[in-house]
Amino acid sequence: MAAGPQAPQRSSQPDHHPAREEHPMNYIRSIYVDHPGTSNQHITHVGWSATPTGPLTTTTREQVHAWITEGHTFRSLSPQQTQADVVPKTSPTGTRYIATVADGRETNNLLTLPHF
Repeated sequence: MAAGPQAPQRSSQPDHHPAREEHPMNYIRSIYVDHPGTSNQHITHVGWSATPTGPLTTTTREQVHAWITEGHTFRSLSPQQTQADVVPKTSPTGTRYIATVADGRETNNLLTLPHF
């Protein structure tokens, strides 16, 4: 029986933090999800960059949640160039996760990004 996919490894650049002043926007361009992968809470890691086309850094969902809480700004960016604001959320059971929001409602923009 074949083993399931391995969780992505954290970036080899442990001090790599999202841009704040010099590039105020950071872009989440890919995601890694745990089974069944049907909600934003199943996202475990994201691939993000400080520019729309820059090299991707892999970071945990929890770290991105913390960075947004600290004031960093993230947007989802699809291959079709569709963007949406990413916000920190907490489930009723206390799970911290990230999601996109439109008109005050949680959306699935992150789940439609390429998976790795």
